[in-house]
Amino acid sequence: FRFQSLLDPTTAVQHSAISMHQPYPIEMVFSGGLLDEHWDKKEVQEHLDMINSKNMFLRIVGREFEDFCDQHEKWYGTTYGTASDEVKKDIFQSWTSTESDLTAAVQRATEDGMALPRRNPFIAERLDVKLEKEYPKEFWPAPDVLAGCGSNVRVFFKQDGRFHIPKTNVSLALFAPFALDSQRRALQVAAAALCRTEELNEMSYDAECAGLVYRLVGDPEGLRISVSGYDDKLELLLNRVCHRLRDDKPIDEAVFGRVKDRLLQGFRNTINQRPPYQHALELIRALTARPYHRLTTSLDIASEFTTADVNGVIKQMLSEGVVIEGLIEGNTREDEARAIVKEATDMFTVAGDGKQPITRRAIADLSQVEDGTVVDGHKEFIITRPGANKDERNGAVVMSLHLGWQKSPGSASPQEDADDILLSCRGNVLSQILSQKFFDSLRTKQQLGYIVQSSLRIVEREVSMLFLVQSEVSVLEVQKRIEEFVRDIPEMISSLTDEEYRDYAQAVVDNLKETPKKQADEFNRHMIEISSRRFDFDRRPRLINTIETNPEIQDKQKMVDFARTAFATGSRVWARVTGSAESLPDEFSDEEIDSIRDKHTWVESNSYF
Repeated sequence: FRFQSLLDPTTAVQHSAISMHQPYPIEMVFSGGLLDEHWDKKEVQEHLDMINSKNMFLRIVGREFEDFCDQHEKWYGTTYGTASDEVKKDIFQSWTSTESDLTAAVQRATEDGMALPRRNPFIAERLDVKLEKEYPKEFWPAPDVLAGCGSNVRVFFKQDGRFHIPKTNVSLALFAPFALDSQRRALQVAAAALCRTEELNEMSYDAECAGLVYRLVGDPEGLRISVSGYDDKLELLLNRVCHRLRDDKPIDEAVFGRVKDRLLQGFRNTINQRPPYQHALELIRALTARPYHRLTTSLDIASEFTTADVNGVIKQMLSEGVVIEGLIEGNTREDEARAIVKEATDMFTVAGDGKQPITRRAIADLSQVEDGTVVDGHKEFIITRPGANKDERNGAVVMSLHLGWQKSPGSASPQEDADDILLSCRGNVLSQILSQKFFDSLRTKQQLGYIVQSSLRIVEREVSMLFLVQSEVSVLEVQKRIEEFVRDIPEMISSLTDEEYRDYAQAVVDNLKETPKKQADEFNRHMIEISSRRFDFDRRPRLINTIETNPEIQDKQKMVDFARTAFATGSRVWARVTGSAESLPDEFSDEEIDSIRDKHTWVESNSYF
């Protein structure tokens, strides 16, 4: 109860409502299910005395007892039976006879295959908070690079001085040239990571019971390891996971079979059962994003996998060298954080000359592509596909509209940084206005569908606006309605009163000023900067200052002028996925998209260490 993270309002209300139906005094509504405030030795002993064979209900489950099951459950038809008096007498008499002799009771239980749970090595023994001094209310220091971790290792660190709970979060990304080489290799790493996770199930159960969790995920860039929970035994859990990766023993055929079945089923479900709008979003990624691994190709590759394709893969990946980036944040001192990093780096080959890219993330500059159609001064790409689920009547239309590029982090001058911040501020304020207007127009008034949204989208270095509608209405009609809405955006903003416009801008500021409510929230906020490889932890104050002081944002007419130019000239990518009641010819086949990708001018992200 002392170390429980703050619940969000909805969850807190739900838990409180349930607790109020329990026999707790009103002052114990929040703590009743977690904290025992009254220790009654006599009552505890009475309950312990009730734990005996006379009060026991015994249920035995197993296929070998099928012949003893002569009854059928009414609704599901499950067979079951009740033990005969002779069987009950044999079981209970033998147990009763040993109750007065603890040694004999333990021996008999052991012979019957029963045992007390083994000691859980992950249960925390120290729950002290290591930084007693609390940060000032408005002081939210950013993580710093942890010194002394070696070359090709960049781990950020921050000791908690806000939430005062004995917990720590760790996330390490292992960038590996091996995984970056091809889609097949990336899938091999992902499958091998799933197999190791499956093997560690028993250990992870103990860890979860002790308030620790870990994740091991393979992706197109390598491996990601995350561990979080009570800090006392966190390093032990990380050690066990890293040892399993380093040893990379042959994978059991049964384990591989289970993992492969789940992997293939996941691909099939995503391909055939995903909502139309998710299909449309993937089509946009297929044209514009790098790396991009087509799901159908992943399914074909993984279908051919055998244990030979995953055995030794992680060891090979690690031996060829990895670059490590990550974050350690929470109830951990700097020397302890350094020991955590050493735990990982001692087991892996950390290598690289800094001249090779550790990631190939990039977004296509569609203004440089010869394909596509020029419409009213802007370039358009329209991708059309039938929905995979024949029972799904809804179709979807998603449009991404390019607003501008940000400079690569680390290479931006002060002026370029100011320009980047201004572009983000413009996008945020526009998104605040348009998300409400778009929903009100296409969902509330035009009744096009239940899923209607507009949002700002910053992917790698591209800033864009996304318009999304999932509806039973024809995708051609939905596209027309979205086009009409976008055409009217400048006048829509212009029609706002100055006070209404300031309210929208202030709403963005209020959202940016919102402080994390939980340790995990602050950790995730910092991880976004690291995962995107932007490393700009002090970005929010600059965004707030720009919105509050820069005339380009404060002056409504300047925002109207920007919107008029940006929405008229920005490249657009449309993805249309038809429902079962509509049929349209495919536009931009997979082969055509691949051909265009080969000719793209790619705007790369921060690709180097």
